[in-house]
Amino acid sequence: WCDGASPNPVDKWAARAKWEKPCPASRLSYVSLGAAGAVALLPMSREPSASQWMANAGAVADSVAVTVMLTQVVKHTVRRARPGADACHPGRATDPDRNLSFFSGHAAIAFALVSSAHETNRLRGRSTNDWVWVGGGAAAATAYLRVAGGRHHLIDVLAGAGVGYMVGRWIPRHV
Repeated sequence: WCDGASPNPVDKWAARAKWEKPCPASRLSYVSLGAAGAVALLPMSREPSASQWMANAGAVADSVAVTVMLTQVVKHTVRRARPGADACHPGRATDPDRNLSFFSGHAAIAFALVSSAHETNRLRGRSTNDWVWVGGGAAAATAYLRVAGGRHHLIDVLAGAGVGYMVGRWIPRHV
């Protein structure tokens, strides 16, 4: 399961989503991640004071920090191989993070940003339903682009999205 040589049926099926030229998809995943972050923080710009904005942004930042730490612990524990060779850097003999596929940090961070911003605003009694759909779309695009870019298996991004979502919902309630 972790060696990448014999992917499970779900990952085999999802491998068809890989773009013929995966490098643009891999690069676009950074743009969609940035969009998820902007959409997560944009609704908070209506706060009446800078201190309230900072408190809300702090809850989002805490969620992202916990997500990054969990991601790194799991990646270095599981050490799952990435789907294939790094086509974007053909001159590189070995990919330094070739065994850090599970779970997707990009997907986890994108979903943590959106879910923590939504939860923070919900706890403050504000509606963010329109922004949740836009942010969720950007987070889902990030996850898809990581598969299309050949950097992750589908299971990696689904697990990352789930972890990010759960951390994003939990942290604002407890900080």
